[in-house]
Amino acid sequence: MKVQEEVWTHLFQKIHFLEEAHAEENPGRQLEMIRDAAPRFKEWFRQTGTVTAFHSFDLITLPYPRKYALWRAALSPVSYVWFTETAA
Repeated sequence: MKVQEEVWTHLFQKIHFLEEAHAEENPGRQLEMIRDAAPRFKEWFRQTGTVTAFHSFDLITLPYPRKYALWRAALSPVSYVWFTETAA
């Protein structure tokens, strides 16, 4: 596991700008801290250049009524289609 961690550390750079805000328990104070850190993060992000890699992950899967989801695009005997929200 340590070798894999070293590979990731070599390939990717951890973003430290929001760690302090993430640790804050008060939502109002956390929002202030994020807003304060945003300009520094934005400048750092601009200087990093082109994206090397991107990863998304599923947040939630939920049923959605077929008549609204497909809107005459296709006929289907099922009552619901399943949507999966993805975080980018």
